[in-house]
Amino acid sequence: STHTLHVRVAEGRGLSPSAGEDVGDQHFCVQCTCGFWKKSTAAARSAGGSAAWNQTLQIPKDDANEALKVELWQKQRAGGDDQVAHAMVELSGLGPGLTVDQWIPLANRASGAAFGEIRFELRGACGCRTCCSAPPRALARPRRGPPALASCAATR
Repeated sequence: STHTLHVRVAEGRGLSPSAGEDVGDQHFCVQCTCGFWKKSTAAARSAGGSAAWNQTLQIPKDDANEALKVELWQKQRAGGDDQVAHAMVELSGLGPGLTVDQWIPLANRASGAAFGEIRFELRGACGCRTCCSAPPRALARPRRGPPALASCAATR
């Protein structure tokens, strides 16, 4: 069956090729792919390696898609945007009505080295009016490491 995956791309930190490197102002967008569905955020300005998107993408997800591919794209003024980093997010534990809020580490596309991290809130739609019609809300504290699952009250 197909569900809607709500992906809130909140913010990024440490977005640079190497720790402490000052690369000046840049503009990044985040592209998320689940199966053959792709959705992107608008570009956000990154100053000092931090960026804030605070955008929610709604992506169809069927039961066979167990990963979300995340790509960080650097916007170029002359066009020809560059993919600079990527990550894979495991979705197998994210069922309808569950929410995960965590920082996802990115790897540099060319070298595989660390390229900062992005905070995501992932929510599997359960079809109820309580959580599926309301905008996603942030959990108390974003986590690093294994996902923290919270359940929709309607699916408990």
